[in-house]
Amino acid sequence: MIEPCHPAPRLRRVPVATVVCLSVALLVVLGLLFVPFPNPYVAGYLRLAGVLLVAPPLLGLVGAVAALLDRRLERSYRAAWAIGSGVAGFIGVMAFFVLGTLIFGP
Repeated sequence: MIEPCHPAPRLRRVPVATVVCLSVALLVVLGLLFVPFPNPYVAGYLRLAGVLLVAPPLLGLVGAVAALLDRRLERSYRAAWAIGSGVAGFIGVMAFFVLGTLIFGP
């Protein structure tokens, strides 16, 4: 008996969950430019600064894990997306400090 040919599932080059996490991290950092946040260095707004400081690396790490666990992503792209996502999350922290200094002053 001849077995029917099943087409192999098409593999992706871009992990969707990772792109979503990186987009949200970018929106958090760019939100500093367009949303009138109060000064995060004032004592009452310390929680806001804490959230904005932790969000980009956390989203970058979640995106890295999502890239590593994505079975529909080509094997050669998994590690590259995971490393890129983690690095991009930590670059978001540096961008937060630069934008914070530019907007609120030293």
